[in-house]
Amino acid sequence: MLLLLLIIAFLNTTSQVRWNGQGGDGQWSTPANWSGNVVPGAGNDVLLDNSFIAGSYTVTLPAGNTNVTIRSLIITPAGGNDITAVLPATNTAAPGFTLTSSGTGLTINSGGVFRNASGAGSGTPINIAGTVWVGNGGRYIHNSSRSHVEIVAVLATAPGTATGIFEFDIPGTNAPIISFTNRTFGTLVLSATTAGVPRTYTANGNGPATIRGDLIIGDNVNFNINLNNSVIVHGNYEQHGGMLNLNSSSHNTVLQISKHFTQTKGVITESNNMFPIIELNGTSRQHITTASGISNSITFKVNNAAGIALQTPLSLPYKLELVNGQVITTASNLLTLQAACTVSADTLSSASFIDGPLKKEGLMAASQFLFPVGKGNSHRWLSLVNATGNYTVEFFRSSPRSISSSYHTSIHHISSIEHWIITADASPVPQAQVKLSFNDPNSGGVTDLAALRVVQLYGGTWANAGNTSCMGTPGSNGFVVSNMLHPLGSTNNYFTLASTTASFNPLLLKQHPLLNYAHTITGMVTPTITTMDTRLVLNAKKRAPVTLMISNMAGRTIQTIPVYLGRGNNSILIPAATLPAGTYVITVAGPEGVMQPLRFVKL
Repeated sequence: MLLLLLIIAFLNTTSQVRWNGQGGDGQWSTPANWSGNVVPGAGNDVLLDNSFIAGSYTVTLPAGNTNVTIRSLIITPAGGNDITAVLPATNTAAPGFTLTSSGTGLTINSGGVFRNASGAGSGTPINIAGTVWVGNGGRYIHNSSRSHVEIVAVLATAPGTATGIFEFDIPGTNAPIISFTNRTFGTLVLSATTAGVPRTYTANGNGPATIRGDLIIGDNVNFNINLNNSVIVHGNYEQHGGMLNLNSSSHNTVLQISKHFTQTKGVITESNNMFPIIELNGTSRQHITTASGISNSITFKVNNAAGIALQTPLSLPYKLELVNGQVITTASNLLTLQAACTVSADTLSSASFIDGPLKKEGLMAASQFLFPVGKGNSHRWLSLVNATGNYTVEFFRSSPRSISSSYHTSIHHISSIEHWIITADASPVPQAQVKLSFNDPNSGGVTDLAALRVVQLYGGTWANAGNTSCMGTPGSNGFVVSNMLHPLGSTNNYFTLASTTASFNPLLLKQHPLLNYAHTITGMVTPTITTMDTRLVLNAKKRAPVTLMISNMAGRTIQTIPVYLGRGNNSILIPAATLPAGTYVITVAGPEGVMQPLRFVKL
């Protein structure tokens, strides 16, 4: 009999206790609020759910210098309800709440909230032996000026917790340092609700901080980060006021964001003349919404193959770095580079460029400024040389011949594929040379740089804007630079590539931009290294008249050979024996397009 009583007593001390709220006052210490009418003790696991109460409710732990000790607490509301447990500001004990389970001591499931508002004058309000599970849809609020380290250090990081919220809502007007470096959060929220005035949080250290959900900065919140490492946000960045300072001391913080960037109010800045980075590095297209924007020496880095799309205008003060992915802009959602802002992009890569208009302000006799613009899968950059003024540039993958078919007498034909629009502000008076790029076969065949020209639509006619310099390889890539255009004009200025002769630079493709001779003609040079003549072997899927153009590496066409290809293999003698030693490019061009260029070396 004695053994049975001991077993019953043991089971009672380790059993689960549920809240039924029958005491009607929401107080933890009221026995009638618990199943069995017994306040939970040190051996109990406590469950706050909707087994007895259908709606939302709040449970408040005792006031005074009182510590409540249990094994574990689970908060699990039924769908649509909220259940909140509060360690109140009137509790002054340290600790005021102790969880002894070595497993998961505190579990907050969707709809559950635990608010630590401890009023202790010192020490640690919550003593926990195990871990804290803040599940997706759950929320832990640190609402006390006392330590939060013991909770942040044991946050569960297993699947199912990425959107569980850890919120700092610390009262008072001081600037607390939060435990951030080498920490992993689900969703992190910084708020100033309890303070009621602007509240500053500071994070220092050398290790990274990982946020598996969203980083949300509330209204009236200033967040100073001095991290000599990365803040890795796998979810969204949301800023609803205040200031994010990415360099409040002497370190260059990198803020990496994998999903959308939303700023409804507030500003992002740095205050110590360092060079922090905001990096967009998601795997699906990211939307960028800004209000007050970004200031000082912050680099905006695009590193997302799926690209980013502006939902509002974006103005950058310091540097735009394009690594991977397109930036989608429109006239109403314009990307503007301020006067001191530079741009970094690989002009030989189609992996990253601005698809839409790009504005640059404050050019003052600038030796050169790059506009890495393009459309679709084509990066078709433009540079302004010796430029003064404010300019907006956009590239279009469409025929400029449809705009006008009237040419200056010095121009034989213009591109049928692509054009650029340059719009300049009226003040300061705009003047510049225009450097246009080409990239074959997408440019439709650049075969002779000397015959290549920049043309500008002027009075309904494509005017010869000149060729003051050029560089590149026929059939590959390069550029041509115009004369100085003064004034450039404050309305839309259309520019494209042109040729002075019929024989060179076909600049022609059919309407489908991907159609070129790589689909219908294949070829090889044999031998590719020779001291005498060599042969070009072309296999054509259908009969076609083409022109072979042999160019040197300086871009000058040395010889043109008209050929009518028969269906199947065609062997064509290339008279290399008479050529000086060097590397040469053979371009095959005709009415349907341009074949990828072939090379040979004459010894």
